[in-house]
Amino acid sequence: MIYAPIKPPIILRGLTPIQRQFHHDTQHRFFVLPPGRRSRKTLISMRKVQYAAMRTRGGRYFHGAPIWSQAKDIFWERLKRNTRPFWAKTPSESDLAVFLRNGSEIHVEGLDKAERIEGQPWNGCHITEFPNIKPDAWPAHIRPVLSDTLGFAILDGVPEGRNHFYDLALIACNGIIPETKPYDGAFAENGEWCYYHWFSSDVLLPSEIEEARRNYDERTFRQEYEGQFLSYSGLLYYNFDRVRNVKNNRAKYDPRKPIYLSTDFNKSPMVWIVGQLEGRYGLIIDEIEVTYNAKTQQAAQMFCERYAGHENRTIYITGDASGDHESIRDFTTDYVIIEDVLRAHRWRTLFDVPNANPNVNNRVNLVCSLLCTLTGESRLFLNDQCTRTLNDLERNTSDGKGGKDKSDSYQTHGSDCLDYLTWKWFSSEFYHNGITQQ
Repeated sequence: MIYAPIKPPIILRGLTPIQRQFHHDTQHRFFVLPPGRRSRKTLISMRKVQYAAMRTRGGRYFHGAPIWSQAKDIFWERLKRNTRPFWAKTPSESDLAVFLRNGSEIHVEGLDKAERIEGQPWNGCHITEFPNIKPDAWPAHIRPVLSDTLGFAILDGVPEGRNHFYDLALIACNGIIPETKPYDGAFAENGEWCYYHWFSSDVLLPSEIEEARRNYDERTFRQEYEGQFLSYSGLLYYNFDRVRNVKNNRAKYDPRKPIYLSTDFNKSPMVWIVGQLEGRYGLIIDEIEVTYNAKTQQAAQMFCERYAGHENRTIYITGDASGDHESIRDFTTDYVIIEDVLRAHRWRTLFDVPNANPNVNNRVNLVCSLLCTLTGESRLFLNDQCTRTLNDLERNTSDGKGGKDKSDSYQTHGSDCLDYLTWKWFSSEFYHNGITQQ
């Protein structure tokens, strides 16, 4: 039998002064860590937990992420690789736990149900992608299990607006977040709390940073690669411009190409959008709107009548994940209704509806990055007939809780459809270029 070679522990080389300071900081209990993507924050944090476990006999520690599968993907293989020389016995693959010779344990935990970590005290923890855990997870479940041991917590992640992660950053900084400078980073402290920050450019090659500038709009770049807590109180699609994204006549209908239909199931109004791809460009060519007391079958029939002469009979359908649930109105799914109507009109239907709707912040970032990057490139264009969606792009704002303000019942339906469709078209590319968990 041929065994795969055992990889040696990961060696941290070339740490910047602020990273080295964080690495050796044993004076604080609670670390708020919002550096940019791919900047080694997770690697250094893992090493801090390991060193704490090796210094403490019989200690219990965990690495956590918003969901179990994500936690396993990020931590498990790295954890085994780094701790192998210190094992007391074979790690538990079912519990995702390693056992050190001094009696300490390090676990990997998913925090989608944070109450699962309760029951025993923990000496310390490291949580990555902290902005994506539920806001009540920290005060209700995580912080209390650190009390008996006076345990520590490292909370890392890229900011996603001014949410519960931002609130803890304010605590760590005593209310004023310091300015970060290239290579110098930023540090603040407030009693047991502290704040460490640095830019991705301190670690990544200049060519990689320049590539990110070409791909992303200013706000997304500042958030993802500079770790900035940006305000989402203003317009969500802040860089939308009618001259650049509408008036250039790019979004022209081509009857020979496949059609993409993105759906939303609000009743008043119901808004769907129709799109086509042109290479690496997304074209929003039309909008289907039923203004009052809308029915799914009614909107599907309207689409079929409008595109009765379309030559290419292939249609890709995506949209609101909630449409997969049973409808109170007729005890069948909205997507089954759509499929029945389209097939009756000789359309070849291909569905690509997610199990859950993408995070609002991420999908808005994606749309903005397509509307216009920092270098001025636009890859998303709309036909001027898409009045409801254009209105949304000019008016949608945040609800202050990480979502869209839906107080106006006539807003957000078109932009939601736009989000779903661009997510289908471009999200894998978006993530491939760096918008992923570290």
